[in-house]
Amino acid sequence: MLRDLPLPDRAWIEQHRVCWEQLPLREMVKAHGLESHGACLKLYARFDVDVPGRELKEVVQEAHARCVRLLVEALRDHALPLRVDIDAFDFTGHLRPETHHAPEVEATARIVADRGGVPDPADLHETLTRAERFLAEQGVREKVWEEARPTEVH
Repeated sequence: MLRDLPLPDRAWIEQHRVCWEQLPLREMVKAHGLESHGACLKLYARFDVDVPGRELKEVVQEAHARCVRLLVEALRDHALPLRVDIDAFDFTGHLRPETHHAPEVEATARIVADRGGVPDPADLHETLTRAERFLAEQGVREKVWEEARPTEVH
């Protein structure tokens, strides 16, 4: 089903103010302290709660599916031996202070070592750099639409 969904175009990305955010995956390990176990790449897309003729759940599911489609494409050629796990759909409007609490759908990809342990920092960096470049080429902005200038593509 996801493969049948076309990649969102710039108009959809702009209309829904799609943004990305990259965060480290960290865990407190006894006797070692805070350890990095990978990274999260999150996409946020705004949605309208009052779409005439459509149920809210349908609107949110569609926005989530389109964000997941972007994540899958952005992380398609990830460096090995990393594994990409995409969180399941949750019917929740995410509210962030930096967007003045506008309702957004969130799609999250977790990038971790394939067989557990800690991923190679160079592999992780290469994967995230490629993904961020792809998202910028599509018109996705970093962190917050209003504060972000279009990301330069290198």
